[in-house]
Amino acid sequence: MTVVITLSNVGSDVTGPFDLFSDVDNFISAFESDVNLSDLINGYTTNTIPENTNVIRVFDKTSVCISSIDTPLTIEP
Repeated sequence: MTVVITLSNVGSDVTGPFDLFSDVDNFISAFESDVNLSDLINGYTTNTIPENTNVIRVFDKTSVCISSIDTPLTIEP
């Protein structure tokens, strides 16, 4: 499955790079690593998302505190 992940509201302290996780394995193993902030703002396309994913977690690897966003996956016909 090909998915486009887009961040539309990002704080000034969020810089990335980011790892992307799936709820399929309870957000344990990243299915993408070191994704740039600019790619996520412009729409990051991936086809490595695990099958049966319902939620994608975008995790900022450089944040001083734990910083992540959980995004439900919406499948459009």
